[in-house]
Amino acid sequence: MTLQTQLESWYKTQEGIGERHKQVLNALNIHPMTSKQLSKFLRLPINSISGRITELREEGKVRVGDVVYDNETKRSVQVWVLR
Repeated sequence: MTLQTQLESWYKTQEGIGERHKQVLNALNIHPMTSKQLSKFLRLPINSISGRITELREEGKVRVGDVVYDNETKRSVQVWVLR
């Protein structure tokens, strides 16, 4: 892989992150959701949601609004809300 190809891939990745942030924020503006609910709502893999949630939380744009029990996974999960 050439340096030029690596740079092009990096720039494409950076463009996608901003768009994913917007998608997650817009979805949470409609209704608070868990990461799994966001994944289903946006039709994106959970790993693309989890990373964006972490970044948005660090930026202070989202926070945990509640903790609920997920019957499917048998675990407590966080419900994300806008700050």
